[in-house]
Amino acid sequence: MEHLLEALKLMFIGMGTVFVVLWLVIIMGTYLAKFINRFFPEEQVAKQPEPDNKVIQAIEKAVGVMTNGKGRVEKIEKL
Repeated sequence: MEHLLEALKLMFIGMGTVFVVLWLVIIMGTYLAKFINRFFPEEQVAKQPEPDNKVIQAIEKAVGVMTNGKGRVEKIEKL
């Protein structure tokens, strides 16, 4: 019985230690993310200009030729 109580005590001490360390990791990670975002914000990405009508027509014509008139252009975006 004495060994069982000692084993349970060690188990709870070990689990408690793991819980505290993981809790500290979460708290420190949260504050680190806030610090980084505050002092080193991401750069704003400039919007890509819309393609002009000649480019759109050329793309639509190319899609039509490649798909024998069955395909259509729904959206044009730069990858």
